[in-house]
Amino acid sequence: MENKRIYIYGIIPNFYTPLQFIELEELGLFVIPYQNISAVVSETKHRSLENLSRDLLAHMLIHHQKITEGLMEKGFSMILPMRLGSIVNSRKEVLIVLENHYELICDTLQKMENMIEIDLVTTWNNISEVFNEISQQDNIVGLKQSYQKNNKELTKNKMQEIGRLVKQELEKKKVEIEKHILDSLSAFFVDYKKHEVMNDTMITNTAFLLKRKDEVQFESVINQLNEKWEDKVNFKLVGPLPCYSFYTLELNKIKPEQVRMAKDLLGIQDTASANEIRKSFLEKAKQFHPDKNGGIEHKENFKAIKDAYKILLDYLSTLEINSKDESISFISDEKNKNLLTMTIKD
Repeated sequence: MENKRIYIYGIIPNFYTPLQFIELEELGLFVIPYQNISAVVSETKHRSLENLSRDLLAHMLIHHQKITEGLMEKGFSMILPMRLGSIVNSRKEVLIVLENHYELICDTLQKMENMIEIDLVTTWNNISEVFNEISQQDNIVGLKQSYQKNNKELTKNKMQEIGRLVKQELEKKKVEIEKHILDSLSAFFVDYKKHEVMNDTMITNTAFLLKRKDEVQFESVINQLNEKWEDKVNFKLVGPLPCYSFYTLELNKIKPEQVRMAKDLLGIQDTASANEIRKSFLEKAKQFHPDKNGGIEHKENFKAIKDAYKILLDYLSTLEINSKDESISFISDEKNKNLLTMTIKD
């Protein structure tokens, strides 16, 4: 089993009952514990999801969410989800990740304690009626009449201009409804994030982070809004969910050659401390900062420097360093170092 690749679905605290952990087997899962946390995992045949087809990726996403949400149904009310495709080579690597990022994981679990996510999608009940209503507005009618007064027929360009104005008015209506929803719910959520609105029919697509105790009041307000706009707007709630939109962990793999290239770009010696790396970055940043140096080339150089600095910061996070003055070697058997780093996905 040690040689099998491991897929990580999420991380949970260890305060659940032995029976609950046994029931994980029903989902084809097992846990890898470290101190007072555990990674919920399964074996996988995939090395990564990079070369999978779109259909297979969609299937994997559905499976990933089904497993994660299934954990909540099994009573694991507090789960820190991992991003789709979090795959490592062995159980040993899982333990290294948990050890290296133990503080980040525990801090995040503490932040999301007793929190849930609820996703809300609102759509127009009849988009044709909405467009018809907009087309009767004085500004739209007036624009049509002004064009027709000078031309017997509306040209293609004029029609496109009217169409753009109609779209603008539609967006205004969406913004008004979204604001009303957020204002009405403001007492019952901690945070929210907007997701992509797929088409004209969709008004809002929003994830809400709320305390579990406020779920009933939150849904009560949604029901009131649904009654208010029954003829015009449809409301669809999904949840409670793990806090995907707010606290998903992302596992990144840093290649040794990336570290070497970043080191060379910042002009860092073979041995350097965190403070020396930061000093080198600041010196290079001053040299190529867009505010002092115009041109596309300087902007690209500045971005490359920032990216290199981030790679080295991520690399440092995988090492056991006691202080910012402690030196590390960039020439000591890098290939055998674990280069897995974990962050909270934006």
